[in-house]
Amino acid sequence: MAFCTKCGGKLKEGADFCTKCGNKLGEEAPAAERIVAPAAPVAPAAEASPAKDNRNAVLGTWAYIGVTILFSIPVIGFIFSIIWACSGSVNLNLRNVSRAYLILLAIGVGFAMVFFSLILFVGAAFFAALDWTSLSDWLEKLNELSLEVNIN
Repeated sequence: MAFCTKCGGKLKEGADFCTKCGNKLGEEAPAAERIVAPAAPVAPAAEASPAKDNRNAVLGTWAYIGVTILFSIPVIGFIFSIIWACSGSVNLNLRNVSRAYLILLAIGVGFAMVFFSLILFVGAAFFAALDWTSLSDWLEKLNELSLEVNIN
C-alpha cells in the first residue's frame, strides 16, 4: 500500500493524485511539508512474565519445619546443610537457612570448646592444688571428710 508524500494519506492503486490533499503523485513535496508514511502500529511489548523459577519461590511454614527436622539429624542434616549452603542452584531461602544453620552451629561449637576448656582448666587447677601424692592418700582424705560430715 502506498502513501502520499505530502499528507501521509493512503493512496488507491494506480491513482495520479492524492484524494485527501490533491497532491500530484509525480511531484516531490517540499521537505518541510513532506510527511513520512506512518509505520505499522507497534503493539505494546508484552510484559515478560516471570518464569516459574524455583530459586525465588517462597518457602512455606511446613518447608521450614521439614528443613529444621532434617537439620536435627546428626550427620545427614550437616551434609544437607553444607550442600544447600554451597549450591547456587537451590532455592535462595533454603540456601540462606542452610547458611544460618551452619553459622549457628559454628558459634555453638565455639562456645562448647571455650566452656569445656574452662572446665578442664579449673578442674586441673583444683586437683593440682590438692597435693595428693597417691591414691591411698586420696582415699584417706576422702574417708576423713566423710567421717567429719557424719559426725556433724
